[in-house]
Amino acid sequence: MKLDRTSLRSKVARRIFLLFVACALVPIAALAVISFTQVTDHLNEQSRRRLRQASKAAALSIYERLLFLESEIKTIASVVAGGEGQRARKIPERLGEDLRKRFRALALISPTGRRLALLGQTPDPPELTSEERQHLGAGKTLVSSQIHSDLPARIFMSMALDPDNGDQRILLGEIDPNYLWGVTERDSLPPMTELCVLDASNHLLVCSVPVPRSLAEQVTIRLSQSTSGQFEWEHDGEAYLASYWSLPLKFRYYLPNWTVVLSESKAHILAPLTAFNKKFPLVVLMALGVVLLLSTSQIRRRLDPLEKLQDGTRRIAQREFESPVTVRSGDEFEELAESFNAMARQLRKQFSTLATMAEIDRAILSALDTEKILETVLSRIRGVFPCDHVNVVLFEGDGGSGGQLYHRDRSAEAKTQVEAVALDCNEIAARCASREGVFLIDVDTVHPLGPIFKAGIRSLLVMPIFFSQRLSALIALGYLEPPSLEGADLLQARQLADQVAVAIHNSQLYQETRKQAQELDRANRVKDEFLSVVSHELRTPITVIMGYTGMVREQLLGEVNLEQDKALEVITRHATDLMGLINSIMEATQLEIGTARVQLHELNLKAFLEELRALYDIPLSKDLSLRWDYPEDLPLVRLDGGKLKYILHQLISNAIKFTEKGTVTIRARHLPASQTVEFKVTDSGIGIPNEALPLIFEKFRQVDSSERRAYGGVGLGLFIVKKFTYLLGGKVEVESTPGVGSTFTLTLPCEP
Repeated sequence: MKLDRTSLRSKVARRIFLLFVACALVPIAALAVISFTQVTDHLNEQSRRRLRQASKAAALSIYERLLFLESEIKTIASVVAGGEGQRARKIPERLGEDLRKRFRALALISPTGRRLALLGQTPDPPELTSEERQHLGAGKTLVSSQIHSDLPARIFMSMALDPDNGDQRILLGEIDPNYLWGVTERDSLPPMTELCVLDASNHLLVCSVPVPRSLAEQVTIRLSQSTSGQFEWEHDGEAYLASYWSLPLKFRYYLPNWTVVLSESKAHILAPLTAFNKKFPLVVLMALGVVLLLSTSQIRRRLDPLEKLQDGTRRIAQREFESPVTVRSGDEFEELAESFNAMARQLRKQFSTLATMAEIDRAILSALDTEKILETVLSRIRGVFPCDHVNVVLFEGDGGSGGQLYHRDRSAEAKTQVEAVALDCNEIAARCASREGVFLIDVDTVHPLGPIFKAGIRSLLVMPIFFSQRLSALIALGYLEPPSLEGADLLQARQLADQVAVAIHNSQLYQETRKQAQELDRANRVKDEFLSVVSHELRTPITVIMGYTGMVREQLLGEVNLEQDKALEVITRHATDLMGLINSIMEATQLEIGTARVQLHELNLKAFLEELRALYDIPLSKDLSLRWDYPEDLPLVRLDGGKLKYILHQLISNAIKFTEKGTVTIRARHLPASQTVEFKVTDSGIGIPNEALPLIFEKFRQVDSSERRAYGGVGLGLFIVKKFTYLLGGKVEVESTPGVGSTFTLTLPCEP
């Protein structure tokens, strides 16, 4: 079976593969490590015990040889001591042959230091100290060593011939190191072991390994650090396991202790593991091969259902519910696929239901005609609730026993039929109120909805629609067989009924609002016509009054005294104010009915402002002054001069009216970059509260609307200013601080 690399791109595939690898290799590796460690420890421990015993045996063997050599040198001493003259110089031939195997040389040393060679030659023998001579004088044997650069060291054994009888001669023998250390003896040491002997000064006496002298220092350091009689050391990159045994010689031979060290190469100790090290990689490779085969099989077996399920989820995300997922694995994946398909079928049903309900919602909520709403419900509700007959009852508003029944059967060519039906609305409402939401009734059940049952209908799903705790309509779905409905179906039915209720209520509200709007529009037109007629009728007599008053003041009808002139001035001023009010009402009426028109013409701004300024040349209060600020080079522009004059006149008049003392400033600027002209009217009057700023441009609105207000007016001036500004395509803005003053900014587009 071939492992597809793309399969391992899946997280699940990688997890399965790693799981198999972990389950296979980790136990094998752990077992191998544990086994290797235990075997290594066992071999090391076994070697330590063996080396311990071997070092003890080697030390005892050396000691036994020393004892044997001591016995031989005593024999020689007795032979030499019993002879005289030439006889004392000779050793029996047979005995000499044996001695040459154990001694390199034998010599007899007189008290004066004169040496007499008995066997071989002894160059440079060691000088005896007084302590050593005293030890020999006690009839004991002396063993001494002579360290030199080449191993092994020279070992000497000395004995006094007959100290008890006054014979002070000393028999000195140089021991053959091969015999002493047992180098030539077969099986004297365990296989693959190395022997080293150190004296009390940690000088190497002999070592079977050809090592440099500096190695003695390493062994000495290891010996000083070891308390168990064992240690490890290295030579030429090879590790050695060593065990030592101390050989006490002080009492018998007046020689400090010798330390016998036996070493064995760790490579030799662990040689049995070599085969294991060779076989273990093969075992790992075999295990890895098995893991690859098993993991490939399992990955393929697990990924195939997962890929199918993933593809199924992708199709569901794209709202493709028709293609089921097919899995034949005989395990939980197959059960999961069946559950997945069941979920897909349920989602398809729910999506279809939700889509249909959404379409119904959009249709009925966007419709403001009750007939269209009912037609939509009758034609589309089967997409949500498959039924055999659809009925909608619309009850009369008086709560009586009459109603309109809209119904349609399931045939494709069926049309909505409308008929009057006699149903007791109050009894049905009482029955519906005793239930929660939607409910089913059977044809055999006595119920006031009995007239709705058509031929063959066995059950009705009733969805009552209440408004203000009054039954206004109901939807009844007819079934030839009792339907199987779940809680979710009843909930959707309730939601649909609520949406239909909202749509019908909105439709009724719209119809009522539309009717009220028509009545208000008609009343408003009558009001505007009345105001226009009244204003026109009032304008004529006021014009006459103003004309005759002017004639009288000009004394065209006779002389007028000062008191009469003042009275006529009051009449003229109030008549002028009343004429302005009438003109404002007429302007507002024209704006309301849409008869006001913009008349653009070429306007000289400088001349226009000079003319406007002339209207305010009349003396004002001594504490109030007007300030005009505009450049001399204002251009010619196309504007409606009449409406602009009205706007500025209203703004200036308001500024003067609400400023008792201080300054009213009128500024004008032409802004070529934006092709606009800007006017600012700034006063230092009483200002406008912040909460009143959004209302000052509304009709009949004033900051102070009480009957005792200090300033007159009906609240039409700024309303007309706002409307005229809108007609001219501009904007008017206000900034005000109570107690400081206000600034009105008028910006109008203009064509040069």
